[in-house]
Amino acid sequence: QVPEEDAPMPPGFIAMLLKRPSLWAVGAANFGLDFINFMFLTWYPTYLVEQYHMSLTRMGVMAMEPYVFALVTVLGAGRLVRWLCDQGMNSVKARRMVIFAGLLLGTLALVVTVNVTDLYASVTAMSLGYAFVMAILGPMWSTPADIAGPRGVGFASGFVNFVGNVGGIGSPILMGVVFQHFASFTPAILISAGVTLACGVLFMLLYRVEADKQAVAAFRG
Repeated sequence: QVPEEDAPMPPGFIAMLLKRPSLWAVGAANFGLDFINFMFLTWYPTYLVEQYHMSLTRMGVMAMEPYVFALVTVLGAGRLVRWLCDQGMNSVKARRMVIFAGLLLGTLALVVTVNVTDLYASVTAMSLGYAFVMAILGPMWSTPADIAGPRGVGFASGFVNFVGNVGGIGSPILMGVVFQHFASFTPAILISAGVTLACGVLFMLLYRVEADKQAVAAFRG
């Protein structure tokens, strides 16, 4: 937890935060997370029914799989970061590794989904795609406070949430347009894989927490 800071923000503080690459890196990661999350919330049940002609009862059981997997990966990712830090790794590096790995593994699992024909293999791969992306949740949300410090944690967290919600809003709309145009879920799933991969690459290119923390700490307005 970040100690409460009652002092007002100095002039130009928010503008300075918006220039921090790491804040945009975390925003990109959250964009990918919410893009996948909202795709599953809105389209995954339809995918099971349309693609595999499941009954609503069977679909209901199969639709639990991504969230069961995610329960394990979200808790496991947090534990992994803690273990890496206990082994002597810097927390910034540990979070960077786990966040990128989650986005990359999620991308690979989504690509596998459209390249297997077996029902259970396909559903399991897609569920793992969701679960790996969701695994970044804890490490990702611990980063805005680390970047922005006590004065800027509220704005930084709100900004990351805003960028994520843009992905969440766009995802079901884009998936609907793609499915209507191609009458297939394959392009939609591949687009989702492309989004998570792009977010992972942007995250790695922009993630400079140590330098950004120093810039925030040194800012006087």
